[in-house]
Order: sequence, then C-alpha cells, then structure tokens
Amino acid sequence: MASDPALTCANLCVDISGRRIVRSVSLDMAYGQWFGILGVNGSGKTTFLNALAGRLPAADGRISIDDEDVTSRPERRARLWGFAPPPDSLPPELTAGVLLGLVAEARDAHIPDDPALLEALDYPALRGTVIGTMSAGQKQKIALMCAFVGAPRRIILDEPFNWLDPLAIYALKSYLTQQAREGALILTALHDVSSFVTRCDAGLLLAAGEVRRLFTADDFARSRGDVSGFEREIYERFRAP
Repeated sequence: MASDPALTCANLCVDISGRRIVRSVSLDMAYGQWFGILGVNGSGKTTFLNALAGRLPAADGRISIDDEDVTSRPERRARLWGFAPPPDSLPPELTAGVLLGLVAEARDAHIPDDPALLEALDYPALRGTVIGTMSAGQKQKIALMCAFVGAPRRIILDEPFNWLDPLAIYALKSYLTQQAREGALILTALHDVSSFVTRCDAGLLLAAGEVRRLFTADDFARSRGDVSGFEREIYERFRAP
C-alpha cells in the first residue's frame, strides 16, 4: 500500500446555519487505500465529505492535500477531488452523455473510458437516456460516473451503493478496490458494516460530528473472521452515550 501523504485534517470543524455539525476531526489518509466513514443518519458524514470536496467552508481547523494547505480555498479542494453529486441534483432535461460531456469540459478532462467502470455503471446503455426518465438506481450510476471524470487520484463517494442492484454493487466494489490498489485514495461514507470491514483498508466511526473510533488495516484484518461480532461492536459503540 502506498504511504505518500494524501489528506490531513487537523481539528476540522464545519458549521451549517450557525450550528456545528463536524467537531474537531483530526486524521490522516494515504494514497493506495479505500477509507470508509461509518455513521448513523445525522452523524455528519455528508457534511464532512462536502467540506473536504470544497462544497462547504471550514469553520475552524486545517485541511491539507499533498501537504498543501487548502483550508481557505474551497475551489482548490473542489478541483483536487473527484466527487459524485447527489443523484436528485442531476439536470433532468439532459441525457447522461451530454451531462458527462459538460462535466468533462468544466474539468478540462475526459469522460471515463475504463471498460470495468463503464460496465459496472452501465454507462454505454445509459449514455443516450434522458436523466429525467431514469430510475433512482440509474441516476445514481450517472452521478457516480461524474466522480471519475479525468481519472482523479482522490475520489469522494457518499453512500455510493444506494439504489444500485446487486450486480452493480459487486462490480463497483471490485472497481473501487482495484483503484485503491493502483494508488488512488477512495473515500466513501457508508451505512453497510459488512462493506466497511471487508472492503475498506482503514476507516472511522463518526457520531454527532465527532470521531468515535479509528480503524487501521490491522483492526479490519482481525475483524474479518467474525463480521457479525464486528457488527455487534459497532452497534454497541453507536449506542454508547
């Protein structure tokens, strides 16, 4: 696994409408890993990811990417991450192909052409489909395609498996694993404990905007022999006051 520095957060705080959602999060992430964030609804996962991706400002603390301080530069953070927008925010009047073309033009990059990704997200079949006529799962696939425009080294996905069918979930998990093995930093928010422990290389539990527990690769390796026991541990940690 690569050990080059990718992301450092130091006492990061994020506010929305004057309310503190993310509280003093400090962590490091490396290239060559799939880093998972597990939390219940309202734990601050989406807010944290949006701040990292430049969609929200940092209220306090520091964000560094490749040792570059980008705390006060949300536009720079947005350029440095591949990011999947919420599926319901996609313009309904456009076809998938037109949308991906606009995203590629805005990023001065190319539409993904990796056969494994295209197959996982069914893009060839969806390219000419109007977004407003798509199912929730199809919209999710196109939103995920947006994150890979330009083949970025850093990718943020918020609950990427929502609405996907089992075939797409398996294919996407395999693709994300391969991308991490090839040196990318994959950062995902998850609800699924099984995916968290069996697929991620490192991760954290987020509760009420605070880091409840950090997990290393060794922690996950020890837990993979008893996934149900790990699920019980997670449940108990989230239920603890």
